[in-house]
Amino acid sequence: MPKNALFSETVKASDRHYFMDVREANNGSNYVTITESKKNKESNEYETNRILVFPRDLPQFKEALDRLVANMQPSQVETAKSEGE
Repeated sequence: MPKNALFSETVKASDRHYFMDVREANNGSNYVTITESKKNKESNEYETNRILVFPRDLPQFKEALDRLVANMQPSQVETAKSEGE
C-alpha cells in the first residue's frame, strides 16, 4: 500500500493499470487519488496521470461516473463485465 494510503484498489485493464487510493492529508482529512499508469511503447518508460478528488466533490464525481456508465452502449458494458470475470 502506498505511503499515507488508508485503503487501495488496483484495476489491471489491458495495457493500463489504475490505482485508486484513499489517502490521509497532513491535516488529517481524507481524499481519493486515481492514478493511471501505462507503458510508453516508444520510450519503454511508464507514464502516470493522477487526479485528486476531495470529500466535498465525491458525491458529484460518483453521480457523474454513474451517469457515464449508464449511458454507455449495453454491448460495451456486457463486454467489460465478461472480461472482468
